[in-house]
Amino acid sequence: MFKTILLGLTTLSLALAFNAQGAPKKHEAFTLDELKWQPSPEHPKEVQMAVISGNPMKGAHTAYHKFSPGFTAPDHTHTATLKTVVVAGPIVTGAPGKEKSLPAGSYYILPGGWVHTTKCDSDDSCVIFVEANGKFDVRPTGAKKSK
Repeated sequence: MFKTILLGLTTLSLALAFNAQGAPKKHEAFTLDELKWQPSPEHPKEVQMAVISGNPMKGAHTAYHKFSPGFTAPDHTHTATLKTVVVAGPIVTGAPGKEKSLPAGSYYILPGGWVHTTKCDSDDSCVIFVEANGKFDVRPTGAKKSK
C-alpha cells in the first residue's frame, strides 16, 4: 500500500512539475533520502526545503518542505498560491478555528493571501510537496483564532 501511495505521489509530483515549468529536458528520479535539503529562509531551524524546479526566492517553483515534529506556524499567508500533496504527516492546516488533519496522500490548495495555520502533528518529520505559482514567503497576520 505504501509503495502504491508513494508511486502515485511521485507521478503527481512529476506531473505538477511538468505543468509548472514546461517540458523537462531530462529524466529525473529520486527518493526522499536523495533530495538536497536546505534550511528554509523563513524558519531555518524547523523547516527544510528541497527544490525540484524553479527558484522559490524569485518565482514559480516546485519543492518538498520538511517540518520538524510538532512544528507550528500560526496564522499567516503566502503571496503565491500553493498546490500541496502531503507525503508524510499528518499536516494540520486550514483557516483559524477550521483546521483539518490531513494524512499522507492528501491534497490541499492554499490560495495566495488566504489566512491559515500549519502544523506537523507527528512524532516524526512531516513532508509536503508544493507547486507554487510565485516566490515563496510566509507573511504572519496576527489574526486571532475563532473559538
